[in-house]
Amino acid sequence: MTTGLIIFFLFFYGFYKKLKPKNLIILVGVFFITIFPLFLTVFSKSTNARFYQIGLLADKGPVMEIIESRTFCREDLPKLLCYLNSNKATVFGRILFDRYLKTFSLDYLFVGGERSSGSYGVENFGLFSFFTIPLYLLGFIALFSHKKNKFIDTLKPLIFAGLLFGAMPSSIAGLPQKVRLSPLFPFVLILIVWGFELLREKFRGNTKTFYIFLSYFLVFYLVPCFFNKFFNN
Repeated sequence: MTTGLIIFFLFFYGFYKKLKPKNLIILVGVFFITIFPLFLTVFSKSTNARFYQIGLLADKGPVMEIIESRTFCREDLPKLLCYLNSNKATVFGRILFDRYLKTFSLDYLFVGGERSSGSYGVENFGLFSFFTIPLYLLGFIALFSHKKNKFIDTLKPLIFAGLLFGAMPSSIAGLPQKVRLSPLFPFVLILIVWGFELLREKFRGNTKTFYIFLSYFLVFYLVPCFFNKFFNN
């Protein structure tokens, strides 16, 4: 699913920006070669069987929520309004949107981690080190800012597509889980690296200011975060 959405996005972006066919083919080709080993598992019986067991459509909870909401709603409001407010499109859409936003939240990625499923990670520890939070945020700035480097500008549509679609399969399957989010992690790591590169560029030629900033960051951010985790876990 992620692969198809990303490739579709890249072709759409290429035609919209009128990229040269050669550059577009190279971009899509590099991406496809990278994910080809994972792509082979999509059609396995075990993969499809597991999806039908844990997918959103297999979950009876949202359906029961719709029935309950309609039942109590009709006591006070017209039936039409109740059905417009409580249906599969709105309820499933809200659930997917909440899961999708949680995937990119600072709490999930860097602070709390997978509180609901401790067997897949250490409780109250994020998937990435918490001191990379500023780099993660700076990475979004770098993603949407113009670069003089043409190679990086060419990669930005691919990174954006990976961030946009990488979390969708996990959102459909359930709450964010790092095993299901494997397609997303490389793009988040690239985002963090771009954040570091943006920070380095801002302090280029001014090493003294960079080390002063780094010292303040260590003292007023990392140390309090460390003691907070140490005494609260």
